[in-house]
Amino acid sequence: MKATAPLKLLFTWKPMRGLDQIRSATDAVEILVSEDPAEIMTLVPDVEVVIAGHFDAALLQASGKLRWIHAFSGGVNHLLFPELVRSRIPVTCLKGCFDIAAAEYALAVMLAFSRKLAYDIGQRPARTFVESEPTELSGKTVGIIGLGNMGAEIARRCRCFGMRVIGLARQPRACPPEVSEMLTP
Repeated sequence: MKATAPLKLLFTWKPMRGLDQIRSATDAVEILVSEDPAEIMTLVPDVEVVIAGHFDAALLQASGKLRWIHAFSGGVNHLLFPELVRSRIPVTCLKGCFDIAAAEYALAVMLAFSRKLAYDIGQRPARTFVESEPTELSGKTVGIIGLGNMGAEIARRCRCFGMRVIGLARQPRACPPEVSEMLTP
């Protein structure tokens, strides 16, 4: 029986962690990693999948076996150059993966500042509490720049806290129910 060559996957950025686990998960995929544009240009002709931090028309033209590009970001606007749009290569992204986590983190930071948690935690060991009035989020106004998936999740949670939400979107659009006012640049 003839052994099949592993699928070649190229990261055009260096993952912070987990690369060894990805490589050890299967022999069916060969993982290549480079942030160097010249090296990427030499690797891309033989890869079938690109996990892209950066990808452009020159790389597309040099690719010979490319079947899929995955953007390691929430959006793909930076990849939508005309040659790729005209190609049959699918482009996917992380949109939707971090919406709730990002919204909860944003709200946690708002609560930490409004409730002055840094002061509270910093003063506990010495038990030297300085009078500091916390601020309620209710009744405050929050501006959200970008009402994509993440921004919409943040808006929903802020509205639940009684905040007035002003959203900013690139293009005019209808005001979602959780947003008090929509603006454009």
